[in-house]
Amino acid sequence: MTIQILGKDQGVRIEEIENIINKITTNKKKYCKFYDIWKYRSEEIKDEDRQLCSILHDNMENTMGDVDSNAWFESTSLDIHKDRKKLYEKYESFKVCAVYDESTIMIHGVKHECSKFLFEIRFKDKIMMEHFYFSIQKTLEANIAAESLKKLSEQAKILILRPNAPYKTASLMKK
Repeated sequence: MTIQILGKDQGVRIEEIENIINKITTNKKKYCKFYDIWKYRSEEIKDEDRQLCSILHDNMENTMGDVDSNAWFESTSLDIHKDRKKLYEKYESFKVCAVYDESTIMIHGVKHECSKFLFEIRFKDKIMMEHFYFSIQKTLEANIAAESLKKLSEQAKILILRPNAPYKTASLMKK
């Protein structure tokens, strides 16, 4: 691979690149620190673990198209009762991505070095989105043997607080 250094009139200056790299590095360090704190605190104060598939099912039952106070999130593009092919398709691994501005997480399946979008969950607020993101990320880091979306949704444990779990669980991120 050839790296071409551009002149002043041809593009970005080296100082600008260094500034961007420094910002990325600083943000990565902040993310890692926040994630480490979340892992420790959420384990310490949780009441129980719930499977992601159970929460997807509960959310669908509680909302029936309307977002209410018992809903964990606004919407999901996955219907656990109808998307059978998507649930059982085999993948080598999975990735979770957060779209912070839209309070959304996306799950991708990886097969033969290609990433395929599987579904997204849109949350009512960023706090709950971060909590689900970290919970799923923690599952993926544990090197689980999830070869299908169904297995991943069964093995991904969302740490919750009771009573009124959808409301109180968001407080894990605030503590």
